[in-house]
Amino acid sequence: MPVTAETWLLQPSRRQRWLDAAFMAVTLGLLWPLLSLAELAALALVWGSLWWWRQRRHWQRAYLHHDGSGWWLEAGGQRQPLVWRTGSSRRAGLISWRYGLWPWQRLLIRADSLPAADFQRLLKALYLP
Repeated sequence: MPVTAETWLLQPSRRQRWLDAAFMAVTLGLLWPLLSLAELAALALVWGSLWWWRQRRHWQRAYLHHDGSGWWLEAGGQRQPLVWRTGSSRRAGLISWRYGLWPWQRLLIRADSLPAADFQRLLKALYLP
């Protein structure tokens, strides 16, 4: 049976944005007794700027492609080949795809990054050889 090319449009995950913001808030709360008010304000400003920059940078259109030759991610006019490596996982609501050797070479696809039917179709395609 021939393998047909498939494409998934990845959308920003609202849940991931909330998790990122909650992590920063909890960390600032834990650092509250250790830092002065000026240091805490500076840290909050730097983290808020980085979070805002990351949100703007990562919310470009990203497509996940699959055909008979393999998987690749297309974002910002660049193609990144994806290889399923040790440390990758497929769960009901999250796909954690480690495609490189470095810790930042990981693609997180949450269930709300795709329509429900597309997320299930992607999960099934990942289990096929």
